[in-house]
Amino acid sequence: MTRSVWLSVCLMIALLTGCSAGIEYDPVQTPIPGMAAAAREEVGPSGDDIRHPTGKVSVWSYYAGAEWIVPVIQAEYPDLKVEVITVPWDNYEENYLTAIDHGNAPDVLLVDNNMLGKLVSLNIFEDLSAAPYNGEPLARRFTASTISPFRSLTDNRLFALPLDVGPGVAYYRRDLFLKAGLPADPEELGRFMEDPNNWLRAALKLKQQGSWIASSDWDPIWMTEYASGFFDRSLDYARDTSSFAAAIDLARNIRKNGLASGLDPYSEAGRAALNDGKTAMFFNGWWYGNNLKTVAPDTSGLWRMMRLPLGLYGWAGSSGTAISASSRNKPGAWAVVNTLAKHIADVAGNSALKGTTTAPGDPYYGGQQTQTLYADLVRHMPPFTPTPLDDKAKKIWAQFVGSALDSDRDPNETLDYIRQLTMDSLQSDLDLLKAEQISPPSS
Repeated sequence: MTRSVWLSVCLMIALLTGCSAGIEYDPVQTPIPGMAAAAREEVGPSGDDIRHPTGKVSVWSYYAGAEWIVPVIQAEYPDLKVEVITVPWDNYEENYLTAIDHGNAPDVLLVDNNMLGKLVSLNIFEDLSAAPYNGEPLARRFTASTISPFRSLTDNRLFALPLDVGPGVAYYRRDLFLKAGLPADPEELGRFMEDPNNWLRAALKLKQQGSWIASSDWDPIWMTEYASGFFDRSLDYARDTSSFAAAIDLARNIRKNGLASGLDPYSEAGRAALNDGKTAMFFNGWWYGNNLKTVAPDTSGLWRMMRLPLGLYGWAGSSGTAISASSRNKPGAWAVVNTLAKHIADVAGNSALKGTTTAPGDPYYGGQQTQTLYADLVRHMPPFTPTPLDDKAKKIWAQFVGSALDSDRDPNETLDYIRQLTMDSLQSDLDLLKAEQISPPSS
């Protein structure tokens, strides 16, 4: 057994037992299959096969409606049969690992970035950096941040390519902000709401006229989470920052002053609030822009989109495509991954982000040039590093940040305590991950 494989096995045992985390482990999650180091020994396709893919390709999707990819791919490869299989979101990653162990994994996996933590350290995907794929030139069509979730923690190899690039965005009712005497232009309001004190001023003014800009007192914290995972690529803790301190302080003020509506935006009451003016602002992923048109059709022309408050940029709803190392049709799988990555590169790649849009303004958003905003948001998205320790870190985070909202303790002291507790609890696991790293993290 090689040193790398031995370390991988040790790490997986540590993650499954949870013995070093100090957090009760959920036995429903064991055993997590799929630790198949031998998968890397599979014979890859030849260069000629890659150029002329044929046969059938199976694609797993975590959401219904992914069949849109079929005509996109068959426009390039008409002889390729693409079968899309929808697998429920719940336990998607575990179901995929089980399929690997049973020898019936799909050729291609569509995967939300939030699912990558359980997969990123396992040797189960094709190396798209290497021949015959040679995917690095395609990866360079995107910003380094956009590609960051799809690089191995151990050797920085490329194991997936983007399917969708979804920045976080704020949606707001321009008419309600104007009525309250507040800035209402997307750029002007974005600058105004960089300051947490201005956020509070806006919330108080809008509350006086029966509208809300927060559904929960956790909103500032959740927005800040869009901008940062728990660890960076060097596996250093990443949430003991001034941004999170400001978010905790703002969340306390929201709770103290009763500035959250308490409405679940996906509930019937929450959807009604999008129509009747009770919700003046909310944040979500870019993907929700089309959903809003369906949920609140009679408010067309009243909504605008802007960057997140508090000077934040972040991730919300992005996804990628990966080739299973056990795929029986790797040329066909690469045709799928390559075609879909080129498809999104035309919208979210570097050349698209630098160009001047000729698209007409969106009438639902008052004629706003939303594609110009999208390009700016993607350019500013920070790197995102999923790790197999995120779930354990999240349990500690949720418990102690939740307690901090009812405390007068300095937020910086709270964050320092959470960092220390997290690092102490996960240190042995982190040491195993760091020992596996055989190339320096990319900048």
